Amino acid sequence: MKIEDLMEQIDLSLFNEEMYNELKTQKNGLSNRDKKYILKVLTNSKSETKENVLKAIICFAIWEPDEAISQARRKGILRYKVFGNKGKTKAIYYLGYLISKKEVFGFSEKNSKYLKQKYEFEWLESFYNKTEEKIDTEIANHYQGRIRKRIQNINFESSLHKELFAYIDMLFFLGGQTQTRYDYNILSTFSQEEIAEGVSYLLYKYIEKYGISTEKNYCVDASYINSDRMEKLILLACQINYVLELELLVDFYDYDICNEGKNIILRSKDETLEKSIRLGYIKQEMQEILFFGKRYSSHEEDA
Repeated sequence: MKIEDLMEQIDLSLFNEEMYNELKTQKNGLSNRDKKYILKVLTNSKSETKENVLKAIICFAIWEPDEAISQARRKGILRYKVFGNKGKTKAIYYLGYLISKKEVFGFSEKNSKYLKQKYEFEWLESFYNKTEEKIDTEIANHYQGRIRKRIQNINFESSLHKELFAYIDMLFFLGGQTQTRYDYNILSTFSQEEIAEGVSYLLYKYIEKYGISTEKNYCVDASYINSDRMEKLILLACQINYVLELELLVDFYDYDICNEGKNIILRSKDETLEKSIRLGYIKQEMQEILFFGKRYSSHEEDA
């Protein structure tokens, strides 16, 4: 039986140990073709329905439960944000379902712990979305308020992409002192390379939204380049990139997560790559809250 035919038989609302055993009797194991098909579904998850992606994970997990979780992690299925994705991911949907069926699949203690920890980090999605909204709002406000003037019968307008390039030129030409403390509310905490990556992310978003025309004459608004608004915008992009990197370390490089007081610590399980990353704090909305989001406090209290 083809794996896609087996997937069609899965009723997600009725899936239980009985259905698990029934499906397992229909194949001796997963062939190379089966695995290739499943991995194709996971790789193309953005264009697949969430139900079909979950069925692919289930089919993998029936015969190789821990490898199924490993592949889902590596493909970004269980991340709360994947670069290039618009809107919400389906991570909480997949995590919640897999946790509810963990006894049926018989996941290892390591993977059961990972699923639980990742599910409790649900507020990461809120952090990503709120930060993206702030970035989008500032970019839109900048575009609406851009300088437009006519000089010697030639139209000019200021553009964020030119100003971002100018900012980076200034940064690398004039240099800057990186802070040694872990305060991620401050742009200087990030290295020049990390700031450049943040600027790259902003360029991607700006050009995707507004584009660049060869028929227009662009200039820069020097007052904006030197303003707090520019620094705050770049800081938001750096914070998103930073958390994306942390999530990648957990999902792709198998870093472990643990809590030490008010800090969340990520550690490599490979002693040759041992590295701890302490998360700082950022200000969100009307109050100062933990970097990842307000909901962490409630999780800590419940522990």
